[in-house]
Amino acid sequence: MKNKSSLAMQLIYWIYAGVPPELIAPQAANDEEDGSHIIAVTSSNREIKTWLDLWRYDRNTCWWLALRYFFGTIALTVMLIWPTSIEEPLRNGGNFDPIRYRDWDYPENARNIQEEYHGNSAGDTGDPGNRYNTRDPNTEQEVFPGVGDDGAGPSGTNSSTRPAGLDSSPGFRQPIITDGVWDRRILPTHLCFKDKDDSNPKGYICYPVPNLVGDNKSQDFEYAFMSYSRKQFLTQGEDEIQSWKQSDELKGNSWSHNFEQILRDQIHIDRGYLTRIALKAVADSGLNAFYIDFECVDSAIIEQKGKGMNGEAKQLQPDVYRICDAMRAAKKMVLILGPRNQEIFERGRPTGRVPRNDDEAKRFWLQQWGSRLWTLPELLLAPPGKSIDIYYLPSTPNKEESIDITKFRDQTRVEVPLDNRGKRIFGVGKYSWTKAAFSSRAYETKQDATDIASLVDHFEGTLVLPTLELITHAAQALWRRKESTFKFLNGDCSYALMGLLRRRPPVKASDEDFEAFARLSLANDSDRLLERLICLLPHRRSAPWYEWKDAWKKVNLWDIEPIIQVAAIADNSTVVLDGAYGATIHWRKLHPVAFSKRKTAWREAVKWGIRLGAAYFLTAVILVAESPKPGNTTIKNPYGPNIVISRPKSPLLIIGIIFLILTILVLIYAPWAMLKIYRGKFWSTQGWFFGIEGCADIGQVEKCLFAGNHHRLKWSTNGSMLSRHHLGRLHNENGRECLPEEPVAASWTRGQFEAARVNRGGIERLYTLIDTYSMEATLFWAEVPPTAVFICGSEGGMKRAMLCSFDWKTNSFVRETVVRMKTMVIDKMSRVERFRFALSRTDTFQVEETH
Repeated sequence: MKNKSSLAMQLIYWIYAGVPPELIAPQAANDEEDGSHIIAVTSSNREIKTWLDLWRYDRNTCWWLALRYFFGTIALTVMLIWPTSIEEPLRNGGNFDPIRYRDWDYPENARNIQEEYHGNSAGDTGDPGNRYNTRDPNTEQEVFPGVGDDGAGPSGTNSSTRPAGLDSSPGFRQPIITDGVWDRRILPTHLCFKDKDDSNPKGYICYPVPNLVGDNKSQDFEYAFMSYSRKQFLTQGEDEIQSWKQSDELKGNSWSHNFEQILRDQIHIDRGYLTRIALKAVADSGLNAFYIDFECVDSAIIEQKGKGMNGEAKQLQPDVYRICDAMRAAKKMVLILGPRNQEIFERGRPTGRVPRNDDEAKRFWLQQWGSRLWTLPELLLAPPGKSIDIYYLPSTPNKEESIDITKFRDQTRVEVPLDNRGKRIFGVGKYSWTKAAFSSRAYETKQDATDIASLVDHFEGTLVLPTLELITHAAQALWRRKESTFKFLNGDCSYALMGLLRRRPPVKASDEDFEAFARLSLANDSDRLLERLICLLPHRRSAPWYEWKDAWKKVNLWDIEPIIQVAAIADNSTVVLDGAYGATIHWRKLHPVAFSKRKTAWREAVKWGIRLGAAYFLTAVILVAESPKPGNTTIKNPYGPNIVISRPKSPLLIIGIIFLILTILVLIYAPWAMLKIYRGKFWSTQGWFFGIEGCADIGQVEKCLFAGNHHRLKWSTNGSMLSRHHLGRLHNENGRECLPEEPVAASWTRGQFEAARVNRGGIERLYTLIDTYSMEATLFWAEVPPTAVFICGSEGGMKRAMLCSFDWKTNSFVRETVVRMKTMVIDKMSRVERFRFALSRTDTFQVEETH
């Protein structure tokens, strides 16, 4: 049942149906762009400018208007018998309906550790909240989570046997956690020094190095950092060999004894190549030590058991993730390149292109090295202002054959001393590059080279980037290498990025990629990077979260100013947000919308006159009917003539007649007056968000909301990627006004819609969001109808609004899309208590991964 305001206004529009709008009331300025200000033209092509023209050229319309006016006035009078306002009342003070939600769960990692769950007692293990505990309640230090025992760190680390008595003590090795982050090291835990004892077949010995900040035992060691790719040199340790062997056996690929022996021999050969070239590089550079991961990473620092990527039991060597500190302290970086040997671990897979000559081989090996995840931080942290020495083996595919090669074209020849098998290696080439040269030579794509060039400039100090740009370029470059590098943990890309930042939270095997990045962002002053990232609209729904590319072209992270704060990291790859403005989207039906007009004396008088018109009319009728009528009263006199008494006019009758005439005039004027009052611009409107599936007819929508279509409701000009606009001159003949256009989707056929839907993945549908406060409609794509609007940031003079659905499985709001709204909408919104938020729906990712 429609309310009185809607029925009354529909009755008014029925009365004036067919009458040219220019004759009945002035149009709102917003109507003009739709052509409603154009003078009406009759079927005889005669212009109608006045009522006289209408009577002269179209009398049928006039007669029908008179008939509808008569019956409409009666109907309006009956409708207003009870003297109430016909205007829709405001609700919530004119504000949008708030979002009644609060997250009551414990977060996994909170900005304030007091909000985390620590258990009721030291032995409290029954409460499921214990799974969130990441700190020791007594020491308030982070508890090391477990990861894996295959020994495969970022570059593959398994320390070889060191001389007895030279291993560091357990107390020395144990990392220190301060304020939830790992301690800073000045030097690596171990360094390899050239052994003066000729009886040592290896030619070097690995010593522990005290190096913690504040440790008075710290010394200054000048050493070279050796960088290589495990795609070219096999350096895996025994634990990793056994882990990979078991993995292949589970897949049905059993290793033969011969194959395992070949693998072990090749690892021994490759390690010999690397250490011999390292000794030569140190001697050439005038240094006294070198760092190479498989020797210098302290494998004795092991974290407690946990679960890895595939659910297998794993352990973690924290020293692996601190190789960045070793690179920072190095005096020289040495890069070693050679033929690819990874095919031994990748049997049955294509080996890629084979270089045809030495020049192509060097370029191929260098790009192969540059494509690895962990080599990028090594390049960036190399000593600034110093060249990088590059040593490379001959291009013969089999390294055993290259041992006897005595010639190698171009560059300097380096003779490596005898290895422990008595074989001499000749023909190793050497050349030096500046760090800046790598961006144009070591990376294949233009975008990758551009990002790395910016990073190199920053770390060289020639063009320092702001924090936000630094993390953006570094993260984009690192995540491009995600698929080309063996993934030890889901969060490896975040842990590689961690090496470039000051504060490094402990590595956790249970973290998904997004969770690891979120913890890193919270630990560092990242210029609210995570908050800005949340406000981005992915350029495609299936895009992973780490593709920081906004659907609106040329919009960068630093263009967005967030108004929210990530308060904590929850489970299921969700974060807890606080400070957002929010409102509910209604889908059930369209409600009549309250509005207000500018108050004037005439408008207020007419409102009260119309509102009480029926009461005035009934009062006048009662006064006329009940008052004594004028005339003579004859009294019969039995004793004489009848007595005639003249009855004067009753004052009540006069008042009733005058009142009746005025009331009839008011009621006759009412339809015209109501049209004049409620047509035109609104001073303000009630805030509502309505959702409609498909591309809505906004004319019909406005009719449902305000009982008539006056073209007040417009399409947004820049609200979504489906919004359109054009140049127009609406209010100023010399102006350049941005006027909205109807989206192209409004004219789509079913076939065109299905084609567009399939092109976007086939899981999305079109929806229309109606904002009655700003009087705009926005068309957008979404997988699930959103039920809430969250204003989370500003960009380009507008607000970034996340349209979210609610996932009851994870008790979180899921981002369906991002639209842009006028800034004024937050005036009618309320703040939302902290809530759980996910960038995408979990089951969507699962579907995509299975294909």
